[in-house]
Amino acid sequence: MTKTWIYHLQEIQWIAGELLRSTKKKIWLLEGTVGMGKTTLIKALCKKLGVKEVVCSPSFMTVNEYSSKENTYIYHFDFYHSAVKMDTKDFACYEEYFYSNDYCFVEWPGTFVSYFSQEAVQIKISALHDQKRILELKGY
Repeated sequence: MTKTWIYHLQEIQWIAGELLRSTKKKIWLLEGTVGMGKTTLIKALCKKLGVKEVVCSPSFMTVNEYSSKENTYIYHFDFYHSAVKMDTKDFACYEEYFYSNDYCFVEWPGTFVSYFSQEAVQIKISALHDQKRILELKGY
């Protein structure tokens, strides 16, 4: 199953709302080349979920933690720098996050896609033109 949207970057809040309405799954795997808007989308999702903190890429920390308006947690992962170095034992230390039933937004899941259960949705963002993007949602 795949849902597809074409949107302008100025419509990022709208697309975040559409995605949240489209799935109840809590693990989201975001793929796309550098500059496609993965972090921008996660910022919009966090805003829709009521996060008040500043949302930024955890590129050098691997995971950032935010709290939502319902006093739940949202975890934002970025495996861009880690994926090459991590092995199964390293990845195991993150499992508690993925089984928490809190939102987990994962940028650059790469070789670790196989570690995620059927409970994950996959999001692929590609560029069109004039700051437009194609977003594909799989496994919703």
